[in-house]
Amino acid sequence: MKKNFLGYYPPTQEQYKKLWNTGLIVLDANVLLSLYRLPTTAREDLLKVLESLKERLWIPHQVAMEFQRNRLTVIASERKTTEDVLKELQGLVACAKNKVNALELDKRNLSIEPIPLLDELEKANNQLVTAIQKAHDSLIDISANDPIREKIDTILSGRVGSGPRNQDELDKLTQEGEDRFANKIPPGFEDSKKGNNPNDAGFVFDHIKYQKKFGDLILWRQLIQHTRKNSKKEVLFVTADNKADWWWREQGKTIGPHPELSREIAREGGVELFWMYSSDQFLDQATHYASANIDKNSVNDIRETSLALVQDYIRAVSERSSNTQSRFLNSNTIAEIILEKSNALKLDSFETRAISSVEKWLKSRGIVISPAELEDPSLYLSVVGDELHIYKISAAYSFEQIIEEIHTDPRLLKKSFQYEQFCLIFILKPSDNFSEEAISLMQRRITKTKRVLSFLNDVKIIIGVVADSQFIPLHTT
Repeated sequence: MKKNFLGYYPPTQEQYKKLWNTGLIVLDANVLLSLYRLPTTAREDLLKVLESLKERLWIPHQVAMEFQRNRLTVIASERKTTEDVLKELQGLVACAKNKVNALELDKRNLSIEPIPLLDELEKANNQLVTAIQKAHDSLIDISANDPIREKIDTILSGRVGSGPRNQDELDKLTQEGEDRFANKIPPGFEDSKKGNNPNDAGFVFDHIKYQKKFGDLILWRQLIQHTRKNSKKEVLFVTADNKADWWWREQGKTIGPHPELSREIAREGGVELFWMYSSDQFLDQATHYASANIDKNSVNDIRETSLALVQDYIRAVSERSSNTQSRFLNSNTIAEIILEKSNALKLDSFETRAISSVEKWLKSRGIVISPAELEDPSLYLSVVGDELHIYKISAAYSFEQIIEEIHTDPRLLKKSFQYEQFCLIFILKPSDNFSEEAISLMQRRITKTKRVLSFLNDVKIIIGVVADSQFIPLHTT
């Protein structure tokens, strides 16, 4: 059975060792670009691992081209991020002083002396500004020499695949691409909408016309060509892409690479063992299989880089939006926003802890959310690849409340934002009423509601509880 259903079984411990000892290690462009976003220690750790494995590294021509085309954009984005934070911090203390003065705490008999506290805040803020300015000054400029690219060039010297020589060769790589997208055959079907904007649908390289939506498919077929031509039997692919056209997910958990990828590369490329890692998994496993000496914070730093991608996308959406009242908060931490919402909305401690637990649960699954300041304060945003996803997170006190909120028509949000996925997450408040029988009844009611309301067909609904500050999903549909 295992032989007939290749792709549905993870590698054994011996196979993992074989992948790390003899397998071809292939990097995606987003892994290389992430080097510009990482703190110095994490970047050096990742480069150190790549250096130690360089004899078995290889990247398709498509990866190298995407790296070169997007490098300056990432560099500029990093500089703009720190510039924006500096601007906000410079006005933070003055804003806080005005708000505190308006409260007139000295007239409320609270024994609070706000002036010394504000002085401490200003001192801490000045130290923070100095630190961020130093970090900003250390960033590479788009017009300066690039030591990161120089290091990458050295590591990958002679390890980049050949590109198509003419339009016919490229067209063969994208052949049947539309049919694959229509039938959800990985990889790349999540990028099918990249061609919707004709002004940004493609580009020309070496007089050859590329369509952006086929980027992943081109990469994949170039990899298969390489494994077939060079008889590579073990392949480890490392990517920061977390979309469903690369990964096999069940119940919110990532199992491994999409089974169809494993089967296709075995069938077309002769590969006997294929596996995939995210960037942080790759660095983490390198400590076990490649005997790499990695700083314990580097893995977390790499995982955190996805937050920067979210913030960049949110900023871009905010700038494009014609609705000037739709302003995104992209400099505050989740904890700060939760605290702010708790005060403003008078949320109780359960609601505050519940929202925080869901944020942590999503983050553990590679989903980084950022609060959106809209009329509905329970809305959060995330970015998967180039797509905007919206999460509505609510504490539930009754099944009636859940059913009522499920009737919220997510299409209304598309007046301001072109999102690709809408997810409703409900956290049940501890109660004797939430018995197993009651939950089963709730599940049946949700299923019936989704049948009646057609617009809910594409809406994901997750319901769970909080135990020991951990969110535990009980129902997903």
